Amino acid sequence: MLQFFVLTCFVVTQVTFASSNFCINGESLEHTWLNYNEQYLFDHWLGYADHYEAHLPRPTSKKKQPIRMLEIGVQSGGSVRLWKKCYGEQLHFTGLDIDNRCKRMKNKKENIHIVIGSQTNTSFLSQVCEKYGPFDIVIDDGGHTAHMIRTTMAAMLPSEACMREKSVYVVEDTHTMSKCNDEKSYCGDPTDISSIPCDAFLQQHSQWFSISNPALHLVKETAWAARVVSVHLYDSMIFYELGTKSENKRITKGWDSFSNIEEKVQQSEYTMQRKVHAHPKETSKLLV
Repeated sequence: MLQFFVLTCFVVTQVTFASSNFCINGESLEHTWLNYNEQYLFDHWLGYADHYEAHLPRPTSKKKQPIRMLEIGVQSGGSVRLWKKCYGEQLHFTGLDIDNRCKRMKNKKENIHIVIGSQTNTSFLSQVCEKYGPFDIVIDDGGHTAHMIRTTMAAMLPSEACMREKSVYVVEDTHTMSKCNDEKSYCGDPTDISSIPCDAFLQQHSQWFSISNPALHLVKETAWAARVVSVHLYDSMIFYELGTKSENKRITKGWDSFSNIEEKVQQSEYTMQRKVHAHPKETSKLLV
């Protein structure tokens, strides 16, 4: 019986730099954050700003359809004011929180809506999407537990009522994976959180597994991952970009070629792996 295991997921993060005029006010998002001086508390990690600029749609002063954002986790409300300052009138903002005090941020004239409920209540999430979605941007800055993250993604990402065809889903503060089994119980094991983006990355390769051996179903289909076309990992942040998946076509041009020795190398690696699994102590020195 053939078994397939995914042990970990390695990602090389790209380096991004703040744009000088990302926001509608002509400032970078980082600069907008640093210049914030309103009463409602804003508590964020400054490094997030560059990554947001790299992946979120840019605001524009030209008349076009609104950008709809859902932020899960409003708390004191500083982020509400800053997203509105960055995107201006184009932003239709919906904030979701379990604390009724967050309603103070509601402002119909500015298209700021606040809803009270749990991010793990999937029927409630559906109602929010039906009324205020579909969203171009969803930011999960809620409870940060593995269960909350998975439950919310499973409810929202597959739904066209929740997420536009081309949209971005962001999970913040994934460093909670370093706080498993503490008093807040973010996770049982760090991989409860770190394995989530790996599910999407693995499913992106499902066609390759079916080509290798159509009789085997090595990739567990995950409904929320079906619409994900790219995953970007950073320190404490994950960006899932949704869109229409296109077939990856191979191109071959030219005529002067020679066969490679890949098969011989692969056979050697395969033999070594079998030895390691069969006699780990005896082969450990060979791997140093």
